Amino acid sequence: MSRPFDAPLIPPIPPMLPFPKVPPDDYDFKQQKQVIETKALGGSGTSGPYPFDVEITGTGTITCSVRIGVLNNIIPSDFTDTYAFADNVTRYLVLTATATDGAITGCSLSMETTAPAVMSTLQGSPPVSFTLLLGLVVNAVWYRTIGNGSLFATPAEAFRISKTSPAPGTLPYDIYYTWAITNV
Repeated sequence: MSRPFDAPLIPPIPPMLPFPKVPPDDYDFKQQKQVIETKALGGSGTSGPYPFDVEITGTGTITCSVRIGVLNNIIPSDFTDTYAFADNVTRYLVLTATATDGAITGCSLSMETTAPAVMSTLQGSPPVSFTLLLGLVVNAVWYRTIGNGSLFATPAEAFRISKTSPAPGTLPYDIYYTWAITNV
């Protein structure tokens, strides 16, 4: 079958139809109305609540409870705990995780008076424990330091250091690992 040289190779694209209206993410289909979230999240400027958000109640001495979230599908062992402290101080919500053979085996939450140390590296395998700053409460206002959602930790190569005289049959460098944290 032959085709004339002036025939188009690709058929013409039909004119685009307008996109259908999509309801917003906070639309409640059961009640056919848009849900307006009233919970304040401090300086984050987003609606919520999200996993690991902190709900603050009271004045003078405030009580904080943490919305349930998971790390590698593991619920923190103390997720039902509440924390009470003065409303004019700063507290850091810290997640402490433990691991065995590169897999997360447990985690817990705590409200600390100081920020946690930077995540460390370890030669040959990821660290067996690490701490992660989830957010902080400043003068009774919650501020997130992570994205919205639960967390997933994956062992990751941080860097390599060349060996001066590697033994035969070994790598010419030492590998140092850490944990890469992502939102899910």
